[in-house]
Amino acid sequence: MTHTRRAPLALLIDDAAAPRIVRSHLREVPPLGSPVVKRIYGDWTTPNFKGWKLSLRDFDIHPIQQLAQTLGRNATDGAMIIDTMHMFHTVRFSGFCIVSSDHYFSRHADPKEHDGT
Repeated sequence: MTHTRRAPLALLIDDAAAPRIVRSHLREVPPLGSPVVKRIYGDWTTPNFKGWKLSLRDFDIHPIQQLAQTLGRNATDGAMIIDTMHMFHTVRFSGFCIVSSDHYFSRHADPKEHDGT
């Protein structure tokens, strides 16, 4: 019996994403590979994340605590970007799946941005 190894992916979820959309987003991932890292970034001390408790357990998503040090600043976005860069340079992933409603991540999803065309 032959086993094909699926491409390892990192799934990173921003605090702006709603828990109700996780199931549909996770259905999009298998054709691309296997999410070996699943993280969500946010300030888990706030009531905003109450709805995430079941999704974390059901989908085996690891919560990353990032305190909102200053109101109006995106500390969680910064933490997610730094983690992404660290994983990009130290761990071999075939790709990154970023779930966010923040528009500034969309530029990085376009392969033309990276090959100079």
